[in-house]
Amino acid sequence: NEVSRTNSDISRFLSDELRQNQESDRKSPHATIYVTLHNLGMQDEKNRIRWPSLRYPLYRRLVNYSISLFCSLLPASRFKNLLYRMIGYKIGRNVEIAQTAILDPFCPALIEIGSDTMIGSFAKIFSHAYKGRGEVMIGKVTIGENCRILANSIIGPINIENNVVVMVNTSLTPYFRRVKNGTVVGH
Repeated sequence: NEVSRTNSDISRFLSDELRQNQESDRKSPHATIYVTLHNLGMQDEKNRIRWPSLRYPLYRRLVNYSISLFCSLLPASRFKNLLYRMIGYKIGRNVEIAQTAILDPFCPALIEIGSDTMIGSFAKIFSHAYKGRGEVMIGKVTIGENCRILANSIIGPINIENNVVVMVNTSLTPYFRRVKNGTVVGH
């Protein structure tokens, strides 16, 4: 029964699932990678999964959150991209991440942004989405090359192919799994 796993079993399970999905992603670049965990956050359930068991150690979370917060205050620059890369995000060449855009520090290794892509102000990119009732979706966010994620957009675990435009105030989480090449999403 997955519900009664110990904290170390949960972390190992999550790592194994994501590794298997990453291997299948190499074979099929259009596959969507995510794992849904149940039984999180429900305080009255005796065998619930403890949220801290899924995260990095405290010191690593502090570093990730501090650098991510600092980067959200900086204008788009190579220096900003370098800082993001230092904590594990995969950022391509000539990527512009606008001031106040937020990249999820929960698990930076799950976020990949292709070359020549622009992320607008107040856009939010998350590698996890809490769906309520103790259920969380954790997965890889892949944004292809030459994409435009415009202001106030919300992106969750998804595969966005090349040349995609996500319009202002559009939420792609947790509703979409893949956006095809050349698509304009939103209104």
